[in-house]
Amino acid sequence: MNRASGINLTIALVLILATFLVYGRMLGHQFVNIDDPVYVSQNPYVASGLTGKGVKWAFTTTRAEFWQPLTWLSYMVDTQLFGLRPAGYLFTNLLLHILNALLVFLIFKRMTAAVWPGAFVAALFALHPLHVESVAWIAERKDVLSALFWMLTIYAYLYYTDNPGYKTYLAVCLFFILGLMAKPMLVTLPCVLLLLDYWPLGRAKSEGKAGISLSVALEMIREKLPLFAIATGFSIIAFLAQKSGGGIGSVDHFSLADRIYNALISYSGYLWKIIWPQKLAAFYPFPEHFAIWQVTGAAVLLAGITILALRTAGRHPFFIVGWLWYLGTLVPVIGLIKIGDFAMADRYMYIPLIGPSIIIAWGVPAVFARISLKPYLLTAAAAVILTVFSFITYKQVRVWTDSFTLLKHALQVTENNFFAHYGLGHAYAGRGDYDTALTHFSKAVQFKPSKATLYNDLGRCLVGQSRFTEANDQFLAALDIAPRLPATHFYLANLHLIQKRFESALFHFSEALRLHPDMAGHRSDNHTTLPDYHELTSRYAGAEHRTRAIEQNREILIQQPHNLNALRNLVIAYSVKGDHERALVLLKINPSISDRKRAIIRGYTDWPVVHTR
Repeated sequence: MNRASGINLTIALVLILATFLVYGRMLGHQFVNIDDPVYVSQNPYVASGLTGKGVKWAFTTTRAEFWQPLTWLSYMVDTQLFGLRPAGYLFTNLLLHILNALLVFLIFKRMTAAVWPGAFVAALFALHPLHVESVAWIAERKDVLSALFWMLTIYAYLYYTDNPGYKTYLAVCLFFILGLMAKPMLVTLPCVLLLLDYWPLGRAKSEGKAGISLSVALEMIREKLPLFAIATGFSIIAFLAQKSGGGIGSVDHFSLADRIYNALISYSGYLWKIIWPQKLAAFYPFPEHFAIWQVTGAAVLLAGITILALRTAGRHPFFIVGWLWYLGTLVPVIGLIKIGDFAMADRYMYIPLIGPSIIIAWGVPAVFARISLKPYLLTAAAAVILTVFSFITYKQVRVWTDSFTLLKHALQVTENNFFAHYGLGHAYAGRGDYDTALTHFSKAVQFKPSKATLYNDLGRCLVGQSRFTEANDQFLAALDIAPRLPATHFYLANLHLIQKRFESALFHFSEALRLHPDMAGHRSDNHTTLPDYHELTSRYAGAEHRTRAIEQNREILIQQPHNLNALRNLVIAYSVKGDHERALVLLKINPSISDRKRAIIRGYTDWPVVHTR
């Protein structure tokens, strides 16, 4: 017992140390402009720490097209502990990843009593390059957090199988619900528990009989009906959240045939990346066309492996369990219900990777035993594989240093990546480098001419260069593609306000409010809401109101010299009146106004964050 405990402790310590050494450099990384602002850096609820208002918001919002209250709360706790610094959130991600790897080891050791295969699965989980995206990306907290509860659910289930009863079953349900409150991808967990019933737990067999007993199998399914009901409820919530946020692509954009083709290629593509994890990117563009040979080859490969797994299920049950674990856990994100414009994503392999790891950990020793090779060769091979993967992971972690490093890398390893150009455009625009931003936005439009939001970004960049006529053309091009896009109306309204086209500005402000009533409560960086813009345009559209507006805002500024909203209104009032010199003087005499906010005051809107799902 003492020797076994010593081995287990040594394995755990090695896992902790190796994972920290490989990922530790990420604690010096910055926020990236893909989703991090949505989740943390520009999220006022998260930035305020753990507050009553924030907790209420976490349980009622579907921001980022997910209902994920536990994920929001975890960010708020981080802010409370570490402040609004990237290192704090990344440290928690790393801690959760290490805990997940340790739980993987404990779970497989307990289920199989095989220490070294379980240790290999845990090490592959901890060190494989495909997991970098989930760990080194602050916005992907939901992956590592939900996986923690995935592991705890399985661990509680193992305890339940040894000690059946409603109390132990309630513990299983509780951990499952908590995991789903972090990320709904866990809906496949009840199916995985059925796989574990078959192997290694052996609960689907009748005593004294070989093979699966149908009556026992049906009992195993009945036993998990509450879990399936919970999964169904969360699936509906996730679908509605994605649909309300516009996250689910229509058949007009992605045909059913294209979705099936992409799913087949993605299944085989993930397998290849497990073996040869090169050219990993934050975004893989959805192909415009699919080569028949690729689709056919992927289908043949998947069918062949499935047939082989089924035929060897009696002798090697780990094969069918690992293979179905891989196929099944990817179903929610394989793209049959299309979310986003990407073909596949490394983060989606955080849980599914365990399936192929099972096949390798138990399958390779079985092959070695048949050909009578020495056991130390197996140990050496495992050490080499893990060392190589650790080195690749260490290099891949650096890719996530900041937005520029991340997106430039994506351009290097992929082709026609409109999203990488789009993200770089935002990064350069945030620096005020509109010329470089314009280049990237133009390429994004070139690679994805059917996406309306790209024309919006190109138009806003042109506004930043005071090229108003060209900007207007880009916004109109966006409306040609998506006439009901409220953001485009908002940008047009701001542009027309700058150009003193008040009637047109008023129309587009009204359209933005009509198409997206929730925009009424959104505040920009200068604390101005859309109704404020609407009212301001209405007031300044008539000359008789200009003098009164100037007087009112001057009175406010006398009492509140740093009132940015009043200052902006006064600048616009003077500009509309034609008194540009006085408007510029107001900006110069207030040193507390940053250059970025001066641009906002001049009528340019704040740059939104890049968002992917």
